[in-house]
Amino acid sequence: MKNDRACLECGEPVENSRTSKGRPARYCSNACRQRAYRLRKSFGASEPRPNSAFTTYGILPHRADVLVGRQQELRDLDALFDTSRVVTLFGQAGIGKTRLALEYTKRAAVRFAETISLDAESVTDADLTPSAVLTAFCGRYTRGETLHAQTGDPQSTPRRRILGHLDGCDHRSDACERLIKQLLADCPELSLLVTCRQPLGLPGESSLRVGPLALPERGPGHTASVLLQSDATLLFVERARAVDQHFRLDSGNLAGIVDVCRRLEGIPLAVEQAARWVRLLSIEDIQVALDDLMTFLPAEGGREEDGGEGSAFSTVIGGSHSLLRDDEVRMSRRLSVFPSHFGVEAATAVCADEGEGPGGVLKTLLALESRSLLQEAGKGEGGVRFQQAGPLRAYELQRLRETGEFDWAHERLVQWLMGVAEPFYGPHIPPSAETAPVCREMGALLRGAQWMLEREDSRVQALAPALARSFLERGEGAEARRMLDRALAVPGPENEYRASTEWVAAWHAFGEGDYRRALKGSLEAVRMERALDRPARLILALALAAACHLELEEPAAGAALCEEAVRLLAEVEEPVAWIQAALGIVEVQIYLGDEDAAEDLLDRYRMQTVRAFSGEGSANSDILAYGRERADMLSAQIAIARGDMAHAERLLIESLTRNAGHMRRVWLVYGLAIVSSARGYHFRTLLCAELLKRWPASTGLRVERWWRTRLEAALVEAGSVCAPAKVFKARRLASELTVDGLGSWFKQDAVAVPSSRPAQPLPQLTPREHQVVLMLSGGMTNYQMARRIGVSIRTVESHLDNVRQKTGLRSRVEIGIWAQEELESADRVRAFPDHGKTLTAGR
Repeated sequence: MKNDRACLECGEPVENSRTSKGRPARYCSNACRQRAYRLRKSFGASEPRPNSAFTTYGILPHRADVLVGRQQELRDLDALFDTSRVVTLFGQAGIGKTRLALEYTKRAAVRFAETISLDAESVTDADLTPSAVLTAFCGRYTRGETLHAQTGDPQSTPRRRILGHLDGCDHRSDACERLIKQLLADCPELSLLVTCRQPLGLPGESSLRVGPLALPERGPGHTASVLLQSDATLLFVERARAVDQHFRLDSGNLAGIVDVCRRLEGIPLAVEQAARWVRLLSIEDIQVALDDLMTFLPAEGGREEDGGEGSAFSTVIGGSHSLLRDDEVRMSRRLSVFPSHFGVEAATAVCADEGEGPGGVLKTLLALESRSLLQEAGKGEGGVRFQQAGPLRAYELQRLRETGEFDWAHERLVQWLMGVAEPFYGPHIPPSAETAPVCREMGALLRGAQWMLEREDSRVQALAPALARSFLERGEGAEARRMLDRALAVPGPENEYRASTEWVAAWHAFGEGDYRRALKGSLEAVRMERALDRPARLILALALAAACHLELEEPAAGAALCEEAVRLLAEVEEPVAWIQAALGIVEVQIYLGDEDAAEDLLDRYRMQTVRAFSGEGSANSDILAYGRERADMLSAQIAIARGDMAHAERLLIESLTRNAGHMRRVWLVYGLAIVSSARGYHFRTLLCAELLKRWPASTGLRVERWWRTRLEAALVEAGSVCAPAKVFKARRLASELTVDGLGSWFKQDAVAVPSSRPAQPLPQLTPREHQVVLMLSGGMTNYQMARRIGVSIRTVESHLDNVRQKTGLRSRVEIGIWAQEELESADRVRAFPDHGKTLTAGR
């Protein structure tokens, strides 16, 4: 194998990869080895070099603790130094830039003849000169001489590569820039590793952003060994053991440690300081203390590179503030009201000074991002978004209180959020597509709602419906219901805020099967909507109350409310509101069993849609898409009620392939389960049931009696027909099938189950092989099969080997499942000749 190692003294290739003692060779000859030895002896192995401003306080020592993680960053630095002489490590305060640089200089002995780390912050500008720095490296400095000539070794003629680490350049950026330019010009053998909170912008400079440590993936059931693969968790455990030798990671503290690391967002300095408290506090106590982060983290002075040995996070952040202009300090402080990512529009509405527009705000945001005080959180429909790190946000929030701007900033946040949430308390229910903006701003909605709840401000009822919808989109129905209840507990006027929240709370109670509470809330919403004179909202409240009566087996009361809603529909003039109201009535008519009236109203809906939106631009495309989805769903319900399963299946699959919202998808899969059973596709019914168990959107959801009774009958029939192997197959496929691919799966005539092998034509088995496969699917062993057909066990094994070669299946379980599927497919072809196509082995 080719040896690419270069001599650390002269740079020439090393011919022998190993020394006589078997160690990796670092020098090309004994002369170079001896020359390097003389240089080390003349400088001393650990003493700082004389005649330098860095002699007593400028040289950074190597750390004694172990660096956790950062292996990828170390590899990236190697790659960058292959092409660049100056590399800047940049990132936010406390992220571990200095610690990473010290580790790299320690490991760089295989690439550089010598390495040293210098602290630029601990010296004056007068001492920050090429002569002082090179004297720290070499012992003396003569301008114009190359670095190897300044080492004092006249026998040395080849050049020696030296790595210098210059730390703390933020406060002396101009002086450091001049210094680095001079050093690079005068010393071709010198490479520099710079740590700073933003790149210096030098010609030929490469930069590497240092980010937080990796956090554990979210999900239940993680073991300690899995969580220790997360750098943040491993750092916490390592530093905790340093102060408490008896500390152990176990099932009792596992979840708490993960929570601490996530709340500190993997920032090394914050994680280290939190870990120091395990000597005095339990993990549960540390979690509680993190609610007041700046008070909890140590308050002693110190520098960032000291890590967990007494440095104060607030001190480190305060050092960053000294580099900012006044407007940047104000902006950073006010942005702390956003608990997660935010856009330029939100920052302008909440944080801008009077008369300042989005352009000026964006300029300030970019300046903060360049100084690592903001992180870019991606781009979407709302444009670029930013985010403050958690510990920095806690520091800025404390400063916000101290300056008296806490309530002022939150009031501006609430005023902006009420505009974002307006569609959810406005005159009509927004379509699913309008949930995207509130889902993006969910963190801000939570912060604003919490602030108002603490002050019993009834305006929280304006945000509650939008916030509940955001929770629902995440599959957190219980959190949505809790927020609605807390909002309704705040006293206030009976305005559009309270009426909308009352209706949404009733809708959630209905979905959870609490029909009495849903009926009470919907009738309260009916009373308030009458007074507010909002016909569309009133119709929806009446339809919900009617559905509650039907679930409570009170059809007469439900029918009366439905008839009132139909009469009120004529008063609704706004097209979008009419669409919402009409579709709500159609659903109740289906539950009442009046499919003809429901179909007539659906026809009117389609005509109204064509008249209202013909020739419209893309502004109403979301409304049209939402209306079409729900109308097709209702048409499929009518077809199911009439027994037209083929038509219902077509409508349901088409809706599913249009990527319906996840709440609508639940009802689509209910419908497909019912239709599939009626058409003899019992495996599909089992698959639908397994999917519903796995989807967060269906957790805790109790669907209407109309759906429930039909699905229960379908599952009973599918369970009686399908073998246990089919149930196992449905569970496995449900765990592999993606939501986006679900519609395509149902749409195929021959459904190909994802597996490690491609779908193939049905194999031609001999009669004896077919007999063996049937007995195997029945659960018989090789010995039992041999006794049954009167052959040896070895003969049975040969038949099974032939089956494996023909089918591509390896295990006995796979062969048994395949045999069950083929038997069921053959039975279905005889029972349903219109679906008698040849099936693949995967179906």
